[in-house]
Amino acid sequence: MQNGLVWLLLMKKLSKNELTALRLLQESGGSIIEWMVPDKTEKNLAFGDVVPGHGIYRKLEKMGLAFYTEEEPFNRPGDPMDG
Repeated sequence: MQNGLVWLLLMKKLSKNELTALRLLQESGGSIIEWMVPDKTEKNLAFGDVVPGHGIYRKLEKMGLAFYTEEEPFNRPGDPMDG
C-alpha cells in the first residue's frame, strides 16, 4: 500500500509531457532508440500528439524513472551508408 501511495503522489507531480514519455516507454517495451527522440519536445503534425524530447527523458532519469543512454555512432570502413 505504501508504494501505491508514493506512486500516486509522484504521478500527480509529473507533467503531461513526462507522463506521455513514460507511456511511450511502456508501449515500446521499455526502451526507445535515442536517435528517434527529437532534440526538443515537439508536436506530431500528422496526429497532433506530443513527442517528448531529450530534456523530458533526462528529467525522468533524474527522478529515477528512466535510464537514458546515448548511442555511439557505428561506423565500419567501407560502409555503403557513409556515402
